[in-house]
Amino acid sequence: DLSRYMNYNNMYSAGKNMIINGGFDIWQRGTTITAASHNTYTADQWININDSIGSINITQIDIASQGIGSRYAARVEKTSGASNRFVFINLSEGALNYVGKQVTLSFWLRKGSGLTSGITASIGTRANKYGTVYDNGDFGISNASINSTTFTKFTSTFNITSATANNSANLFELEFTAIQAGGTGVDRKST
Repeated sequence: DLSRYMNYNNMYSAGKNMIINGGFDIWQRGTTITAASHNTYTADQWININDSIGSINITQIDIASQGIGSRYAARVEKTSGASNRFVFINLSEGALNYVGKQVTLSFWLRKGSGLTSGITASIGTRANKYGTVYDNGDFGISNASINSTTFTKFTSTFNITSATANNSANLFELEFTAIQAGGTGVDRKST
């Protein structure tokens, strides 16, 4: 289960969330996507990438009782296929507005019993398919540090450099990546 948000650190815009649909409130394609293949759109602004191997189930789940300030999460479960990378991506506009600024990426994770890998969170600009990661905008989370019963909050603060803007189509690309063999019970949540 994945819950994520990213804020611009500035006294004039404190708490401004740059990521669209980070709380997984809007699902125009339905709140359950079964056997999502490579490059499938899911919750609004979110895309599933799984290297064309196997499939993923993506479901909106109600987590209001968790007390983390978000009503919903996205549950991402790899259901079949060989061990391979799968990525849950959010695309949001306005990357060029933050060049030269410091931002904070915060998100909540809870793992399912089937998740044996860690998770990598990356934020960058989207050039064609995959973007250039910002300074310190790429960090790994070990499997052992993700709880299976409650959500754990993870945070990273980094700078958006001017050089990165040259590769940008003015879109942020936020990626959550895991490498997992087929099997159920792989969850993530983002706000």
